[in-house]
Amino acid sequence: MNLKSDYVAANGGFLEHATQFYSNEEAWKFYSRRNRYLAARYGADPTIWGVELWSEVDLTDDFRAHYDDKSALRWHERAAREWKSLASARHLMTTHVCGTYHRNIHYQELWKLPELDYVVGDGYRDAKHQIVDFLQGGSQAIKKTFPGKPYIVTEYGGTPGAGAFGNIRADIHGGIWSAFFLEYAGTPLLWWHDFIHVHQLYGHYRGLAEFIRDIDRADPALNPVPVTVSAKEAQALALAAPEQFYAWIVECGAMRNYPDKPDQAAKRSGLRLAAPDLKVLKAGRYRVDFYNT
Repeated sequence: MNLKSDYVAANGGFLEHATQFYSNEEAWKFYSRRNRYLAARYGADPTIWGVELWSEVDLTDDFRAHYDDKSALRWHERAAREWKSLASARHLMTTHVCGTYHRNIHYQELWKLPELDYVVGDGYRDAKHQIVDFLQGGSQAIKKTFPGKPYIVTEYGGTPGAGAFGNIRADIHGGIWSAFFLEYAGTPLLWWHDFIHVHQLYGHYRGLAEFIRDIDRADPALNPVPVTVSAKEAQALALAAPEQFYAWIVECGAMRNYPDKPDQAAKRSGLRLAAPDLKVLKAGRYRVDFYNT
């Protein structure tokens, strides 16, 4: 990136310092050429959900200074506008900082730019907390700070240093189900993606896919509602509309350490699910279905 590197100098590099990338016009010309190539290659593809301008932009040299003096913000405005002018598929645009949703809020002026369409973040946490509670906290904080902007966790799985088999499997299961009920823009993406394939854990995704097959999640009348469960080591998330109610009951212990043989896990009975403020649901007779997730 800069002339301190012998490799960069030998290949025609010209920046004295990496931070000049945000303001140097010659650097922008090279970046723009790359954008034109990528747009020609992928810009018409409607299966691409979104375009992320940076991964961990806050780990670049002196980022905080360039955030404060607005040069990093101006660069993101310009880059997002250019991509949208080049790509015919009208992809959504975002960027990324390292860390949890707290870091998104720390650099909130970045995601408040109208050129950035959605918010992304990481979902790593300390081992004391399970993924359901973590994602619930993130959803609430992002909605409050960036109203109207979709949110998705693009990297998660245990702590930043991973975790035991049961911890990661619990995150896979709890992460994808939580995201559906908490209004995330999509399921979180496991950083240790090969873990899913090596251990053939696709069944977790199949279970969710079968459950949501006939649910119109884009229905504006379908929204989260508070629910409680009559057991200390259980919790629930729910969605309701005038004639629909969906709930996911969570075994908290399993969300900390997923059982090796879930079909042989102890079964609960007598659980009661309560929705104290379910005014949205119309009175009447309903069919109740139960699912093994």
